Amino acid sequence: MNSLYLISNTKKTIREGGMARNKAFEDELRRRNAKIFTYTSMNFYYRVFIFIKTLFFLFFVKKSTVVILQNTFITYIFPLPFFKYNLMIKFIEKILKSTLRKNIVYFEVNDLIYEQSIDLKLEINPNSLIYEDFVFKLPNIKFIFASHKMRDYVVEKYNIEFKNTQVILNGAPEILTIDELKKENSLQNAKPIKFIYVGTLNKGREIEKLINIFENQHHELYLMGESGEWINLYEKKNVVYLGSFGEHEALLKTSQFDIGVIPYNLAFYYNLCYPTKNSFYLSAGLPILSTPLEETKNVINSLSDSIAIFAEIKEWKSLIMDLDKSKIISMKKNVNQIKQKVYWSTILSHLKIEVFS
Repeated sequence: MNSLYLISNTKKTIREGGMARNKAFEDELRRRNAKIFTYTSMNFYYRVFIFIKTLFFLFFVKKSTVVILQNTFITYIFPLPFFKYNLMIKFIEKILKSTLRKNIVYFEVNDLIYEQSIDLKLEINPNSLIYEDFVFKLPNIKFIFASHKMRDYVVEKYNIEFKNTQVILNGAPEILTIDELKKENSLQNAKPIKFIYVGTLNKGREIEKLINIFENQHHELYLMGESGEWINLYEKKNVVYLGSFGEHEALLKTSQFDIGVIPYNLAFYYNLCYPTKNSFYLSAGLPILSTPLEETKNVINSLSDSIAIFAEIKEWKSLIMDLDKSKIISMKKNVNQIKQKVYWSTILSHLKIEVFS
């Protein structure tokens, strides 16, 4: 019988950071000979079946190490609406406390759902705060956070023992072949400078403000990701929506540009998190233009002090207009010296999992 288990969910095609993280954890835990429970469908009957199957597993598993990904937990096992009801919360608590008594349990936290909803101006699910208050107060559970400042915030708010936490930053895949690497440098000397934003493009992520910055600019902005069809309505010649692609294809396409951008405002949550696109840009060989987000700035500067430009969004228009191509080329060379540090294989090699022997 296995002594290491991972409960995860993925999609066939990886198009956003959350699924990329789940897939990376699956690959790493599979390498460590874990038994993987991967949930893939949102079909109602499938989810009922998975719910019952997982309940039995959590109740009867013993002398094992169980790693649970947050996204899977609130999608397939105990969805957020469950936390609306006190009776259901007591039931969930009984199941999980039973699991915790007999096993070592790691809970991976990729986002703080409640805080994220507030700062991204998304619809706030009141159950998300109840869920967070519940899960972060569970006894004897170990947490894997996606950023240092997120960890620090939760440790302080819920008085969690620091020794029961660790940080695994969001990483990126690697461009593997020589031909692909040649593509990465094919546009280095082309003009104008080609900026790219990769990520979910729904409104509320400063995308509109970013597009307006390129008004009357001779440089170009390209955007790639889901939910970006509305961008074509702007009809700007130097702003192009490329569409949405699978992770590997998106990485290859990104490598053909000059610099990646992160235009997020300085809201509380953006300062806590470490966006996947940081590592994605670096893996593609691109330097970064970002607002001075605390976690992003701390991590990037720990890698090198010459691979990113940090400036408040109000300064971007003049900064972009004056940006010199030779500076970008120099920064690209610096990125190529450190980019292996952001590969998922490097980052997840530091994942500490205590396993029953």
